[in-house]
Amino acid sequence: MLKKLVKGIGLLELMLSLAIIAVLLIMATRYYASASASQKIQASIDQVNAIRSAVQNATAGATSATLGSLTLGSLVAAGYLPLSFMDAATVSAAASLSTAISPYGTAVSMTAGSTSLNISLVAPNNETCTAIANKVNATSQSQAATCSSGTLSVNYSIAGGTSGT
Repeated sequence: MLKKLVKGIGLLELMLSLAIIAVLLIMATRYYASASASQKIQASIDQVNAIRSAVQNATAGATSATLGSLTLGSLVAAGYLPLSFMDAATVSAAASLSTAISPYGTAVSMTAGSTSLNISLVAPNNETCTAIANKVNATSQSQAATCSSGTLSVNYSIAGGTSGT
């Protein structure tokens, strides 16, 4: 007697294929979450460094009185920071605005004194805040980045239009 050839997929093959697909999806989801978190941390560091550089450029040869009057809105309005820090309506309406939005959707604020610059960023948790502070401290020459209750505070000393200690 001749055997009939069975065409199609058996239940065992189907279950095995679904199991492989499930494992691949789990691995991809974990990788995406990790990559997304590190991208936001790097974007926060870039934002802090951009503010610092903008203040350095704006204060090159300026007096301490000029430094104390700087805000994020005035830096964007003067072209030292890109419009992505604030929307155009906000900048034109209030050049004195001192708060922008971080990659986490939280507030970033800047306070410029006569010889110092303080940048504050609200992180989603203490672990993220500490990771950002460690990277800022490792990549910058003059800083004091600290975390307190999920809020990153970065202090730069600015003297004579330059940043450095």
